[in-house]
This record gives sequence, C-alpha cells and structure tokens, in this order.
Amino acid sequence: MGRKPVIINPLSGKRLKKLIAEQKTTQDELANALRFSKKTVNGWCTGRSSITYQNALAIHNLYPAYSVEWLLGQSEYPNALSHIDAVSASLSHESELLYSGLFAFARLGGYKINIKDMRNSTVDEYLDFIKAGIEFEKDGICFSLGFQELNDMGNDLLVLLEQWLSRRMDRAEPSLLRIISEWHKRRQMIRIEVEHEEDNN
Repeated sequence: MGRKPVIINPLSGKRLKKLIAEQKTTQDELANALRFSKKTVNGWCTGRSSITYQNALAIHNLYPAYSVEWLLGQSEYPNALSHIDAVSASLSHESELLYSGLFAFARLGGYKINIKDMRNSTVDEYLDFIKAGIEFEKDGICFSLGFQELNDMGNDLLVLLEQWLSRRMDRAEPSLLRIISEWHKRRQMIRIEVEHEEDNN
C-alpha cells in the first residue's frame, strides 16, 4: 500500500516569501537561522514541499509578528494586531465617531486611557484582551470597560441622541429637518445590519 500524498497549501509558500521580503532577508539566511537546509526552505517557498506545524512554529519564534496559523494558510491575519486593524476598518463611520467621542470626553474628564499593545500576541492573549476591554484610570483608581459594555454604552447614547433630535424636529428649519431625517434613516439601517450580524453569529 503506497504512502498517502502530502497535501500542500500553496498559501504557505506565498506567505513565507512575503515574510522574507518584508524582513529584508533571504532564503539562505532564513535557512541558516532555522538550521534547516537551503533546499528545504526553497522547497517551502516554491510549493514543492509542505511547511509543518513545527516548521511554522520555528519560523514564528524567529519572527513573532507572523503567527503559526497565518504561515500555515489557516488565518488571513499575520497577527492579532492586524486582526484588530481589520475589525476596526470594518466599523461604520458613525461607530468610529462615537468611540472617538467617548474617548475624547473621557480625556476631558481627566481619565487616562490605557490600551494594551497587542502586537506579537497569541490568540489566547487576544481573546483575554477582548474580554478585559479598555482600562480607564483617574486619581489612582483603575477600572475596565469590556467591548460589549462600550458597545452597549454607545447604543444608549445613540438612543438619547435620537430622542433629543426628535424633540428638536418641530423647531427645526427645513434644511436641518432634512439632514436629521436622513441621519435617522441611516441609523435605522445600521441597527438592522448589526442585528442581522448578531443573528448570523
């Protein structure tokens, strides 16, 4: 009975070449640093051979900014920080303004905002960061708000803002009335999208 064929993920070789280019190194230098043969590393880069978990771990230990999962083609994010950046980029413009406003008011109130640097973090550390949230400090007292709490706070503030705008509707000029109406419609659409995403999750 013959040996089972080895399944090679073509992404692994492409990503290893990307790592080599970004780190301004060479295949030969990487092979020497890992104590592998030049032929082995070349085989990974060209897709002729497969990068194993242990190989990827050795590369990660040498270059912590690149996760094992990304090197194996199992994740689209090189590290936790790039994942956070991608999530942040997907936020709506209104949400970005809201969080910026919350942080601005906190700073005006004399609160120091401590956000942990998640570069080179493991998946478990990233999940702990999501649960713990962002730390606020004032007069030597610290407390944390999780991302769910921040989201709930943002929704409460938006509800209050909508109520305030509704009370102003009767006295609004036609041009301002049109702007408020458009904003209200857009807010309803965002709420529907968020509820739809939560249902999918």
